[in-house]
Amino acid sequence: MADDIIELAANGFNLPVGQLDSTQFTLGSAASTNAHRLIYDDTNGDLLFDSDGNGSATATKFASLNPNLALTHQHFGVV
Repeated sequence: MADDIIELAANGFNLPVGQLDSTQFTLGSAASTNAHRLIYDDTNGDLLFDSDGNGSATATKFASLNPNLALTHQHFGVV
Protein backbone atom coordinates (compact mmCIF):
# COMPACT_ATOMS: atom_id res chain seq x y z
CA MET A 1 0.00 0.00 0.00
CA ALA A 2 1.18 3.51 -0.79
CA ASP A 3 2.15 6.00 1.91
CA ASP A 4 0.01 8.87 0.57
CA ILE A 5 -3.53 8.41 -0.69
CA ILE A 6 -5.51 10.74 -2.93
CA GLU A 7 -9.18 10.26 -2.11
CA LEU A 8 -11.74 10.62 -4.88
CA ALA A 9 -15.50 10.94 -4.47
CA ALA A 10 -17.23 7.88 -5.91
CA ASN A 11 -20.20 9.91 -7.13
CA GLY A 12 -18.10 12.67 -8.67
CA PHE A 13 -15.89 10.28 -10.62
CA ASN A 14 -18.46 7.51 -11.18
CA LEU A 15 -16.11 4.91 -9.65
CA PRO A 16 -16.81 2.09 -7.19
CA VAL A 17 -15.83 2.66 -3.55
CA GLY A 18 -12.51 1.15 -2.52
CA GLN A 19 -9.00 1.17 -3.90
CA LEU A 20 -8.73 2.22 -7.55
CA ASP A 21 -8.42 -0.82 -9.80
CA SER A 22 -5.04 -1.13 -11.52
CA THR A 23 -6.73 -1.18 -14.95
CA GLN A 24 -8.24 2.27 -14.30
CA PHE A 25 -4.89 4.09 -13.96
CA THR A 26 -2.25 4.91 -16.52
CA LEU A 27 0.79 7.10 -17.04
CA GLY A 28 1.00 9.45 -20.01
CA SER A 29 -1.12 12.16 -21.55
CA ALA A 30 -4.15 10.12 -22.67
CA ALA A 31 -6.07 6.94 -21.96
CA SER A 32 -5.07 4.00 -24.12
CA THR A 33 -7.83 1.55 -23.11
CA ASN A 34 -11.54 1.89 -22.37
CA ALA A 35 -10.83 1.02 -18.73
CA HIS A 36 -8.50 3.96 -18.03
CA ARG A 37 -10.09 6.68 -15.90
CA LEU A 38 -7.15 8.39 -14.17
CA ILE A 39 -4.14 9.54 -16.14
CA TYR A 40 -1.02 10.93 -14.54
CA ASP A 41 1.21 12.84 -16.95
CA ASP A 42 4.53 12.39 -15.21
CA THR A 43 6.28 14.87 -17.53
CA ASN A 44 4.28 17.88 -16.30
CA GLY A 45 2.40 16.60 -13.20
CA ASP A 46 -1.12 16.88 -14.63
CA LEU A 47 -3.68 14.49 -13.14
CA LEU A 48 -6.50 13.87 -15.59
CA PHE A 49 -9.89 12.15 -15.43
CA ASP A 50 -11.27 10.43 -18.53
CA SER A 51 -14.92 9.49 -18.15
CA ASP A 52 -14.89 6.91 -20.95
CA GLY A 53 -11.28 6.05 -21.72
CA ASN A 54 -11.97 5.87 -25.45
CA GLY A 55 -11.38 9.42 -26.63
CA SER A 56 -15.04 10.34 -27.19
CA ALA A 57 -14.95 12.57 -24.11
CA THR A 58 -11.92 14.76 -23.52
CA ALA A 59 -9.89 13.98 -20.42
CA THR A 60 -10.19 16.75 -17.82
CA LYS A 61 -7.30 17.98 -15.71
CA PHE A 62 -8.42 18.10 -12.09
CA ALA A 63 -5.13 18.39 -10.19
CA SER A 64 -1.54 19.49 -10.57
CA LEU A 65 1.07 17.32 -8.92
CA ASN A 66 4.83 17.35 -9.03
CA PRO A 67 6.23 15.74 -12.17
CA ASN A 68 8.06 12.41 -12.07
CA LEU A 69 6.24 10.97 -9.04
CA ALA A 70 6.15 7.19 -8.72
CA LEU A 71 2.33 7.09 -8.69
CA THR A 72 0.39 3.86 -9.08
CA HIS A 73 -3.26 2.92 -8.70
CA GLN A 74 -2.45 2.20 -5.04
CA HIS A 75 -2.17 5.93 -4.37
CA PHE A 76 -5.91 6.41 -4.99
CA GLY A 77 -8.88 5.57 -2.83
CA VAL A 78 -12.51 6.05 -3.79
CA VAL A 79 -14.88 7.05 -1.00
